[in-house]
Amino acid sequence: MTVPPSLDARSLDHRVLQALRQRAVAAVEQGCSVAQVAAAMGLNRRTVFRWLADYRRGGPQALLAKPVPGRPRRSLDVP
Repeated sequence: MTVPPSLDARSLDHRVLQALRQRAVAAVEQGCSVAQVAAAMGLNRRTVFRWLADYRRGGPQALLAKPVPGRPRRSLDVP
């Protein structure tokens, strides 16, 4: 999966970002360099290093999407 350079990963859906984190860490664990993974996915190397550190500290659970804090969005279907 290649992310276009103009796309900011923070704008991605939480599930998509979670999958991106998991794929990036898996690629590094399988022998790819952090620089290669970051370039292929359109990420900053520091981001991949942070995800890797989180994974090594907390295991696979550390890469899961966190619940969005705050009040839930109001439905537009309400009259």
